[in-house]
Amino acid sequence: MEDTCQCKYEYSIRDGATARSRVGCALSSSQRNLHCIAMDESDHDWQRDWIVIGGAEGGLGLVYLPLRRILFYHPNAHTQSILSIHPLHVSKEDKNGVEGSNVIILLLSHSRDGFAAIHRLQWDQIQQGNHRSAMGHVEATSFKCEMLAAWNTHHVAFCGGIILHEQEREDSDAQSRSFLFAIPSADPSRIQLYRIRINVSSHHIDVQMVGESFGVGGEGGRADRGMIMSLLASPSSPNAVWVGYEDGSLALLHVISSQLSKNGVDGEERGNTRAADSLSLIHVSRLHKEALLSICEICFSPSEEGAEYVIMSGSADGAAVASQWRLLSDHSTDPPSSAETRPLALFKPPAASVEGKGGIQVIRALQGELSPREPQTHCHWILIAGWDNRVHVVKLVEKGVDGRRRVQHLIETEALKYHSASISNLVAIPPAPSQSPLPANSRVTVVAAQYR
Repeated sequence: MEDTCQCKYEYSIRDGATARSRVGCALSSSQRNLHCIAMDESDHDWQRDWIVIGGAEGGLGLVYLPLRRILFYHPNAHTQSILSIHPLHVSKEDKNGVEGSNVIILLLSHSRDGFAAIHRLQWDQIQQGNHRSAMGHVEATSFKCEMLAAWNTHHVAFCGGIILHEQEREDSDAQSRSFLFAIPSADPSRIQLYRIRINVSSHHIDVQMVGESFGVGGEGGRADRGMIMSLLASPSSPNAVWVGYEDGSLALLHVISSQLSKNGVDGEERGNTRAADSLSLIHVSRLHKEALLSICEICFSPSEEGAEYVIMSGSADGAAVASQWRLLSDHSTDPPSSAETRPLALFKPPAASVEGKGGIQVIRALQGELSPREPQTHCHWILIAGWDNRVHVVKLVEKGVDGRRRVQHLIETEALKYHSASISNLVAIPPAPSQSPLPANSRVTVVAAQYR
């Protein structure tokens, strides 16, 4: 019997004050559990129609959203649960005289078996009319999943790795892409960096460990802060990294990046012109009493005096805390010398009081929305999900006061009850990535993975 592993539904943002779910439908798979899902964040509609899924049994799959179907599932990509997946490069090639009919995704995955791997997902697609109309769709065939490279990270705990940013080459080689990958090390309280270089034409891949692992010490006599439970690369500041720990602490780190050698060709380096990438601690604050499972950056406001973040973090105790982080300098250019943290608001679902049902596993923020009645007021729509089998739609309202942002309130507008098990991950797909702030009457597609 097939188990429902995903739920896709559309969510309609109304007038800045209300939101309503429109339709729910299940996507089924013969695999019992899904741990992670990912999409390519592109302005191209055809790329945003596909999402990649990772299973608790180590499989990789492909979902085509317009048809609401899992079209392909490769069960043996890893030997254990896949913790994180990241599309690195997506391309379309001509085949048999048909333009753009062969699709290739280079995908990075990390599993609880300790291995990280880069796969090539490839398939043929044939356009059948306008796939956004009632009768149109894409026929996809000849699926292939090939492992191009794999390496042992020795990390077998619970937290997957993240892509920090894509590094720029001095020689501007259009065929070469370089990424910085961060992952907990063999010591799960420390972070290890890897540099991944890919030639997107030949698919030559080079992976190098960068420097020593980095750890954040404890306080009050504790030896450390426990395991790393969550990682987030800042979407607004390329050098900012958020780290959640087992003791409930949230740390802000800064990436000090090096430049690639001008002599690097096809993912290889010659000469000794590189300084190692490294991490530095900016600030750490204990915001939760239990393990910090999820982190989401709500907004970022640079200024001449420094910068401000509003961060939402979720814990195993069922609490989601919105906090303000003030930096003394613009974090996107120079490492700040210090920072200060201030809790702003707390959201706790009713199920948080039930033992084993309160953990918040995932938080996603939609693009901010300007209030039609108050120009200085911003509404941020936030999706919060976890162990209570629900997706909570929460609205965070902030208002500009004396040139600074202040959170007015954090309220739940609806709890979506489409799931029968804990939600492990979700993605929210706005109508167009370039639309910011999110206009009223927008429909946002949400795909959530549940875990039994």
